[in-house]
Amino acid sequence: MNIFRKYRKSFLGLGIGIFFIAVLPFSGLGAKSDPQTDMNLVILVRDKLRLNYVKKNVDEQELVYGAIRGMLESLDDPYTRFMPPKNFKEMKVRMDGQFYGVGIHIGMRKKMLTVISPIDGTPAHDAGLKPQDMIITINGESAEGISLVEAVSKIRGPKGSTVVLGIEREGKDKPFDVPIIRDKIEISSVDKVEVFEDTVGYARLTTFENRKATSELKKAILKLKGKGMKSLILDLRFNGGGLLENAINISGLFINKGDVVHTVDRDGSRRTRTVNGRALFFGPMIVLINEGSASASEILAGAIKDHDRGLILGKNSFGKASV
Repeated sequence: MNIFRKYRKSFLGLGIGIFFIAVLPFSGLGAKSDPQTDMNLVILVRDKLRLNYVKKNVDEQELVYGAIRGMLESLDDPYTRFMPPKNFKEMKVRMDGQFYGVGIHIGMRKKMLTVISPIDGTPAHDAGLKPQDMIITINGESAEGISLVEAVSKIRGPKGSTVVLGIEREGKDKPFDVPIIRDKIEISSVDKVEVFEDTVGYARLTTFENRKATSELKKAILKLKGKGMKSLILDLRFNGGGLLENAINISGLFINKGDVVHTVDRDGSRRTRTVNGRALFFGPMIVLINEGSASASEILAGAIKDHDRGLILGKNSFGKASV
């Protein structure tokens, strides 16, 4: 360790990456990776930081969280992610249907933070954000390599505060900034329910994130049936998805019996989620989708199509295949 102390300033000056390279030869752990010693290596690096890092007060919780994030990032899968307690609490708040932010669904496309769709009537919608907009900066800081959880945390904030999103948009020569004033976002799963020409019902489902999405749509269908609906237009345009259970339960409103979605794990084991009951509405229907329809929207639209329950109209959907 005398050699390490002698050159410590040089190592720190070159960066923490060099520090890792420098300490490993002194550790007694060779280049070979042994599953039984992998965690010992992590603990060793943590201890070296405790004793030798230039700052004495190292946040050990952040070291642990950072190690976990690093492991998950190595998978190169934007939907396998670590949620600290604060972020998990925020997610549960969102599921209850209200939070403070700008009102956008976001996802990853080609490793870039991408707007799936703005929510109608929210600050993001009023500011002119569009599906497929790429978010390259948040308040001047690069969004490259950022996780979805981190992005959501940075974009949300107190009511009345401003977040500036750097946007790259197809057809625009260069990126531009969009300042957005945060506000309370109240998510109503169904925001339009109408009857056209006496018998054609229309319902727009805006999100699957709200735990009440199924019950809200059920009420809307009963209302439309009470007004004489014989056929239905279900609008999933700009619906960025949400809870898988909502996709399955809502499918059961239109499909009497059958498979909704299949998942296959790494061992090839297949799990099928089904509905088995009595559909609330079994008349003719059209499902509208576009490039802002993602995740649970795609599952529902796929189930409607596969069971020949309706006609799918619109544009290619977003393509979020996390399930």
